[in-house]
Amino acid sequence: MLEIGYWGAALAGILSFLSPCVLPMVPFYLSYMAGLSISELRGEDRIAAGATGRLVTSSIGFALGVTTIFVLLGLGATALGQLFAQWKQPLSYAAAAVLALFGLHFLGIIRIPFLYREARLDGPAKPAGIAGAYVMGLAFGFGWTPCVGPALSAILLIARAAAICGAAARCCWSSGLA
Repeated sequence: MLEIGYWGAALAGILSFLSPCVLPMVPFYLSYMAGLSISELRGEDRIAAGATGRLVTSSIGFALGVTTIFVLLGLGATALGQLFAQWKQPLSYAAAAVLALFGLHFLGIIRIPFLYREARLDGPAKPAGIAGAYVMGLAFGFGWTPCVGPALSAILLIARAAAICGAAARCCWSSGLA
C-alpha cells in the first residue's frame, strides 16, 4: 500500500487549496476578513494602513477555524464509527433507503417539504476581527467539506493503513489547505 506521512498530508492540503472549488473563493474571503475591496487586494488601489496586519491575523484565525472543524469532524466520525460498528449491516440498509428516498425527491417523484426550507443568518457588513475570522473558518470548514472531502478521505485511509495519527494527519492537511 502507498505510504504517506505528515508532509504528504500537508501536500494534499495544498493541492486541495488549488482545486477549482476552493481557490476562486480565496480573494473574496481575504477581502471580507481584512475589510478591503477586491481592487485593493489586486493592487489597483493603495492598501490602507494596518490592513496587512488585519489580513494576516484574520487569515490565521480563519485557518484555525477550518482546522478545528476538520479535526473535530474526524474525531467525531471515528467515535461514532466505533460506537455503531456492531450495527453496521442494519445501518447500511437504512442509509441505502435514505439515499433512495433523496433520489426520488431529486427526480421529482416524491416531495419532501422540509428539504425546501432555507435558513439564513444576516451578519454585520464589517469584519469582526480575529474572532469573526475564526467563526468564518468554522462555517467554511463545514461548507467546504463536500469539495475537499475526497482528498481528505484518501489521506485518512492511507494514514490509517500507515499507522500514523489521523488527528495529526488532519492537522497537517488543514495546514496545507489553509
